[in-house]
Amino acid sequence: MAEQAVVSGLEELVISLDGADQETYETYRVGGSLDKVIENIKSLIKQREAYQSPFPLLTIRVLLNRYNENQLPAIRRPGKQLRVDNVVVAPIMVNTDSREDMERWLPVNERHSFYDYQTRQDRTLQKVKACPYLWESCVISWEGAEFTQNSRRIHATFTRKTFNLRYTGITVVWLRPQTYFC
Repeated sequence: MAEQAVVSGLEELVISLDGADQETYETYRVGGSLDKVIENIKSLIKQREAYQSPFPLLTIRVLLNRYNENQLPAIRRPGKQLRVDNVVVAPIMVNTDSREDMERWLPVNERHSFYDYQTRQDRTLQKVKACPYLWESCVISWEGAEFTQNSRRIHATFTRKTFNLRYTGITVVWLRPQTYFC
């Protein structure tokens, strides 16, 4: 699969790495294997080198939450060791209508969050004028399902599966006649 990613023409691959140890990683990525993610990154780097290609660019994305906020240096370390192109830390987004979600996931340190904890308001949505996500990216989950986002809340959970890439190739998805609006 690593070789296919390199020769596919894929420009960038964003890899979620939300913990420095298996216990923390699996808190958010239930059933996920940190070791498998690291091995897959190594395979991608090896294939890029074999093909002397800079693509796909490899970005490790960390969704900062209360379980991993104290592990940031340890989470960033593999990015340097593995020679990925970028490590991006982004605060986790939650349903602010759910006190339970806020208490379960939001970082203890409010500076690590998009939210004002007193008002339960998202500080970032005040500046958003349009949703670019559907025009700039294709989101594929770990099980191969492609998603579109709920247009009412940019940070809301992905709500509609459009295709499953286990049964439909990426070309079919990319060239589909349907147009989805944000």
